[in-house]
Amino acid sequence: MSDKIINRKVVVFGAGAAGKGLIGLLFAQAGYQITFVDINETLVRRLQQAGRYQVVIHRLDGLRDECTVQSFRILPAADRQAIAQAMLDADFVLTAVFAANLPDVARTIALGVQYCRHADRQIPLHCIACENMKDSSSTLGRYVGGHLGPEDKHYLERVFAFPDCMINRVVPSPSDPLHLETEDYCEWTVDACEMKGPLPTTLPFIEWVPNQHARLDRKLMVYNGSHAACAYFGFQHGHTWIHEAVADPAVASLVRGTNDELADVVQCVHGFTETEMAGYKRDFWRRCHNQGLRDRIVRIARQPVRKLGRQDRLIAPAKLAQGLGLPRDYILRAIWAALTFQHADDPESLTLAKKLQQQGWRQTLHHISELATDDPLLDELEAMAPG
Repeated sequence: MSDKIINRKVVVFGAGAAGKGLIGLLFAQAGYQITFVDINETLVRRLQQAGRYQVVIHRLDGLRDECTVQSFRILPAADRQAIAQAMLDADFVLTAVFAANLPDVARTIALGVQYCRHADRQIPLHCIACENMKDSSSTLGRYVGGHLGPEDKHYLERVFAFPDCMINRVVPSPSDPLHLETEDYCEWTVDACEMKGPLPTTLPFIEWVPNQHARLDRKLMVYNGSHAACAYFGFQHGHTWIHEAVADPAVASLVRGTNDELADVVQCVHGFTETEMAGYKRDFWRRCHNQGLRDRIVRIARQPVRKLGRQDRLIAPAKLAQGLGLPRDYILRAIWAALTFQHADDPESLTLAKKLQQQGWRQTLHHISELATDDPLLDELEAMAPG
């Protein structure tokens, strides 16, 4: 990609799988110069020494494309002044650091706000948090504002923007940080209503949408919810890979039922057409069958406590289905499968197993899912408890 004329810049917090294999790859392909930021100093040194990394893109037709990214530099997260300096002429600031790390990233961005104000930057700077959560960018914006005084905060509101986004593309955790793999499917939406100035025309991989909340719910519930169900059901049936799980008729039947119920909820709430939802479900199945990607079930199933959160991919649609009077038996089965997931490589699942043993499933789910102790959903779960 070094043959491109580089005249646009982006700062990316997080040089992990998503930071390099998704954000970095796509922005490099669009001709942007990338400044990565990472807290892992060993990774920072390795990327500095290598000066490049490779991404293999597994296509749904079974073929693969190989890309090399080399128009980048990388800074340690501790060097906040250098990062703030890089923000002065950046077109975008993006994060791929996990939600728990956003408060620390906000400290650095707040310093960047001060640098930009003192340099009299007037061109809008869009900060997009690419985290698997609702209101990711706007949450980051609130964190940033909390570190600023009145004058800097006024400048922040005038020049900076924090449009929420949603990204739907699988990038498994690599064994070698210089060699990543991903799929050729990509759905990336950004809230057009929160953008400042004209919408960029140099990012063909981003959709600027007016219905960001609806698109996020569709991804979180229909894709992430179905993907999680596939992992939990697949684990119960002894599978290691996602593509193996969906090839098992017993697992596929459970996942299909969950996928249909989740899609019905989102369609009812947000008004997607039958054609739109059918296409989205079809894409889900095609992606799960991508054998080249070799996506591990444990990667998708990990952190069941987070995935059983009140606003997350299984509990949230189950409650919506309950309120709307829609079928939810398969979603409830997926919740049971998530509760009983336990793997040595996932400490959170081991902690959950211990809580279940000590407190019982009802009290445990009451706490982690913030459901009232008398919530009817708990009664429905109890009625279909596995023997």
